[in-house]
Amino acid sequence: MKIPSFLCIAASLFLSMQILTSQELTSQEAPSAAATDQAVVFPNFLTKSGIQIISSTYGSGVNFSDVTDETVKLLNQQSRFYACPEWLRADPTPGWNKALVIIFKYQDRRYLFSSGEGGKVDISLLKLKAAEQDASANP
Repeated sequence: MKIPSFLCIAASLFLSMQILTSQELTSQEAPSAAATDQAVVFPNFLTKSGIQIISSTYGSGVNFSDVTDETVKLLNQQSRFYACPEWLRADPTPGWNKALVIIFKYQDRRYLFSSGEGGKVDISLLKLKAAEQDASANP
């Protein structure tokens, strides 16, 4: 039985928000790297674009993979990729249509980008999505 795409996106959004919340709590509660003598962990910035990828999940139903690191790597290396298992190196639900949900920060605001399986993802689309969300919030 195939799951409707709107349920996939809703479940992915829910999972992304849980990851986001846990990352924020961890970053607020964690002691400084100098105090613990551990390696410094840098945020997932795409320095040439000014976009910070906060969370990226890929999957459907109840099976999702955290593909944040792969998303950052792909956008840094070639600035364009497609939401599919071959690019994201994850296939949490083989044979099923999946969704990619990216939560990102641009110009100190958070945004949500989603794409169905096979959809194009690039820096210009993320910036366009941010502009669209800003325009709809300020009619």
